[in-house]
Amino acid sequence: MTVSETKKVPEYKIKEVNRLKEIIKNNPVLGLTRIFRIESSMLQNIRKNLRGKVGIKVIKNNLFERAIDQVEKENLDKLKNQLEGATALIYTDLNPFKMKSLIEKNRSFTFAKAGYISPKDITVEAGDTGFPPGPIITELNEAGLRTRIKSGTIWVRETKTIVEEGEEISPMQAIVLSRLGKKPIELGLELYAAYDGTIYTEEDLDVDIEGILDNLKLAASRGYNLAIQINYPTSETIEPLIQKAHSHARSLVLQSKIIIKGYVDILLSLGNTQAKAIAQTIKSINPDALPEELLKSLGSEVEKTTTEEPQSDKQESEEKDSEEDEDEDTSVGLGGLFN
Repeated sequence: MTVSETKKVPEYKIKEVNRLKEIIKNNPVLGLTRIFRIESSMLQNIRKNLRGKVGIKVIKNNLFERAIDQVEKENLDKLKNQLEGATALIYTDLNPFKMKSLIEKNRSFTFAKAGYISPKDITVEAGDTGFPPGPIITELNEAGLRTRIKSGTIWVRETKTIVEEGEEISPMQAIVLSRLGKKPIELGLELYAAYDGTIYTEEDLDVDIEGILDNLKLAASRGYNLAIQINYPTSETIEPLIQKAHSHARSLVLQSKIIIKGYVDILLSLGNTQAKAIAQTIKSINPDALPEELLKSLGSEVEKTTTEEPQSDKQESEEKDSEEDEDEDTSVGLGGLFN
């Protein structure tokens, strides 16, 4: 072999670079995710759950860099600087934040293994383990749990945190947690970089989407209420503002007794009601001050609203009306209001 001769690139590498080039060309959004401790079965489940929304491909970083070099897209070469460790490529037409949200929703819990760093306090509750007495008692004790025998099974005497957040899980603790069915370790793809023409770092992607949406809804609600209060017309407020103006105008007409078309009957009805209320007050003080015709009118109104009046009360009312009927006072006064 001469100095000018070059080492032949394996065919499978060429094919892999070509596949990566097609993915990069045909998808506007790319993501890089850590797959540390992700087992193949879990990765297959994630692929199944996200099928039709995002694609997932485990990559070799050096081949991905070669593929990037052969595709012309704005700022794409900067994605090479983000590569780290074992990585799976995510490709989609969703924006990077929706992509991250989907990935986060597909995390799952698994059994702890010796050497794992606990992401949180791991607590075992007091109670029946369901295990019969045997060698497991020693394992539970070595893991830091106090036990006793009750009703033929092993019970944990008291609730206890056996691994604190940030501590390394020991082999015996991993065995005991597995026996007790505890799955304290949350695993899933971890998006650490994304590209859509712009490079997003892990910090850029760490956004509370739900919190932002809640704040937007609150801001929209406050803005709407303010627009209604200051009578600011928009496509959303014009209808309630017209209803508000109509309501205010109606109240003004009725309060000011303004005679305009459409309100005459209402004003007359209100005037009639108010006059009758005054007449009822006068009647309760001095019935003789009212003309006979008006007294009869008020009596008939009372009868309409007291159809279920007790018989004794009805008789008293009739007696009172008969006494008033005898009064020959023909004072005109308020009688004219009801003609």
